[in-house]
Amino acid sequence: MRTLVYVDPDLIVAVGALLIGSSSSKKTSTGASINVLLQTHIDFDRGTSTNLKDLLPEHVFHQSHNELQHQFLTTKDATEALLFHERNKIIPGTPISVAGILSFPELQSLGEYDPFNPPSINVKTFEIHGERCFVGALEKDGYKLPIYFLEKAKAQVCFLQNEPAEVVGIVKWSPGYKAGGGKSLNMLIRAVALLLG
Repeated sequence: MRTLVYVDPDLIVAVGALLIGSSSSKKTSTGASINVLLQTHIDFDRGTSTNLKDLLPEHVFHQSHNELQHQFLTTKDATEALLFHERNKIIPGTPISVAGILSFPELQSLGEYDPFNPPSINVKTFEIHGERCFVGALEKDGYKLPIYFLEKAKAQVCFLQNEPAEVVGIVKWSPGYKAGGGKSLNMLIRAVALLLG
């Protein structure tokens, strides 16, 4: 089992509402459909409901993760799917999951972690779709995808330098770039969650 390292608390609510809301149309005791209650988690056994935003981000992630329609075990598979994004029904805003080796090319070695004296982490940030982010690379077998994390995620995710990871994110448009294997893409991934392993 992979270990959840980071969840974007705001974006996971939107992704959770999309995935949970589109995965079931069970009726509550009052006859309301979960598709109508997109921002609500329903406990069908108890007949109660809770707003997704009131749950811990980690809980929303765990409830949503199995509902992902686009899960890729390699960056090559993800690159191929993103290359033919229209045929594969992957458009900007689509949640996906990709596994590979995560690296931060511009990051210097952080050394051993001391929880009583965490190191200062300096990463170059960019304005991407109106958000302050830094970039990591998810790669394997010559295929590399850019993964953009919110700046405030650096204390969690930068310690996964050169580690196997799964990134759950949403697809965003970008100018064209070389992704490997002679393929050019115009899609990047904005990280929603990061799992180690």
